[in-house]
Amino acid sequence: MSTTTDVRTTSSALLFATAVATLAAWFLGVAALTVLAQPTSRVIVIAPGAGQALGIVAMADGRIISSMRHGAIAEPSEQSGFVSRLYRSGAWLVLPATGGSCRGMRPNEIIKADSTDAVR
Repeated sequence: MSTTTDVRTTSSALLFATAVATLAAWFLGVAALTVLAQPTSRVIVIAPGAGQALGIVAMADGRIISSMRHGAIAEPSEQSGFVSRLYRSGAWLVLPATGGSCRGMRPNEIIKADSTDAVR
């Protein structure tokens, strides 16, 4: 026999699962569009740590704009296929960066990534 509490628990669990699935689908969709569209402006690179993200950007021949705890904001090099190179280099997720960086850095503060500077 079902009770009101059982129905509420099931509804809450279903609502939570739907919200998580929707959020996951959104992130995967944006990531897929990022790979397909190959943005020519800044991207957010998510990796296991900031040092690894800097190394990933360097291996993909990008320019680092800013680093954060688990990633970096980067600009692509002149070569095409930057997002694909980021994924091949080990990036967990690459998303387009709209607007400026969280730290308010201006474009003239770009640091050229060099694979010898990468921290692993």
